Amino acid sequence: LLRTAARRIGAATSVAVFEDLGVQQSPNSTLCSYLNKMLWILTGSFAKRGGQHLHSSFAPLFRPGGVGRTPVTGAPIIGGLMPS
Repeated sequence: LLRTAARRIGAATSVAVFEDLGVQQSPNSTLCSYLNKMLWILTGSFAKRGGQHLHSSFAPLFRPGGVGRTPVTGAPIIGGLMPS
């Protein structure tokens, strides 16, 4: 089963994978996330039609300049997120 899946992924023109909280809450979550991303990078499926793309919520992180500072501590607001 594993070899068949690997062959199909390797032969596909593009690959997209989905990772959810179940993986993120397991003992080897960092390794799982790393291997998940390596799958779409090594198959050439990143930023390709039908392949993997970063979620649009990450776009503000790469915009030049900040969007302000938090009112209480003056910490920078990064990607619309404020530290608690």
